[in-house]
Amino acid sequence: MSEGNNEIYLTPSEDFRFAEENYNYFGYVKVVKDIENINMDEIKNEIKTYKISDTDYLYAGGQPSCH
Repeated sequence: MSEGNNEIYLTPSEDFRFAEENYNYFGYVKVVKDIENINMDEIKNEIKTYKISDTDYLYAGGQPSCH
């Protein structure tokens, strides 16, 4: 990385979740067929019911992060 624009292009074909290195922050990418025709209520309900699993929260060593 360097000063200035560091653009990352991403074209996912399906929804996915991600977390930062210490798993303190999570995110969810929702893929839609048509960006001009999005059912926001449906997406909000889907995210509202999303549960973080133990495998999302635990390090590979099997213990929660303490950093």
